[in-house]
Amino acid sequence: MENFQDITAATGITQDKLNVEANVIERLRELFNEPKLDYALYGGTALNMVYFGKRQRISYDIDLKCANLEKCETEFDKIFKHDIKTPKMHRFADKNKINIDLSKKNVDAEPKRMRAESIPYHFGYTAYYADVLTYEYEVLFAEKILAFTNRGVPKDLYDVWVGKDLPFERKRLMQLLINMAHKARTDPRVIIARHHGADTDMGKIDSLVPNLDGKKMYAEVQGFIKELFFEE
Repeated sequence: MENFQDITAATGITQDKLNVEANVIERLRELFNEPKLDYALYGGTALNMVYFGKRQRISYDIDLKCANLEKCETEFDKIFKHDIKTPKMHRFADKNKINIDLSKKNVDAEPKRMRAESIPYHFGYTAYYADVLTYEYEVLFAEKILAFTNRGVPKDLYDVWVGKDLPFERKRLMQLLINMAHKARTDPRVIIARHHGADTDMGKIDSLVPNLDGKKMYAEVQGFIKELFFEE
């Protein structure tokens, strides 16, 4: 494993955590090097490594959307430790204790080949990337907005806070939000209108963005969501 002392000095992110991120990249490479199953990278790791560039946070797990969840489960059972099983999600852990969460594909979009770049990659360790299948930005961002309004955890707050500044197609994002909420049998506007709190302790995440003010970030995200849903 590399010695990432220069990154630690610049960011304060410990080498142990940077090694976890390097392991995530290694596992992504293996998963997407001639994959035998129909799956695509999803969630916060996809947003951060594929789209956020030098504003990304540390990613500790891998979320995969599977076209055939039962088949994916059977094949992953041969390779990884099966930790959690629910009707909608299966969690596996690899030898480096990286969680791999499998869920059924319910995305109204087709994935495309893109490059996932880790924090070490952006500090000149250019071997730390992986070519993956993942979704357009609006798909991942819509899912993250709904995740934030449901959970309100620091990593979701961070992702929406960074994500709001990236270019996106508003009409497409809104349609995806409505479709995703409909599948969950709820109205996204109701979720957001009822959302009155979030954990703003940014000390719970590691990011390339220094001196994060969680309360200020939360206020900015609230303003963004209000404008997105309730203002023309």
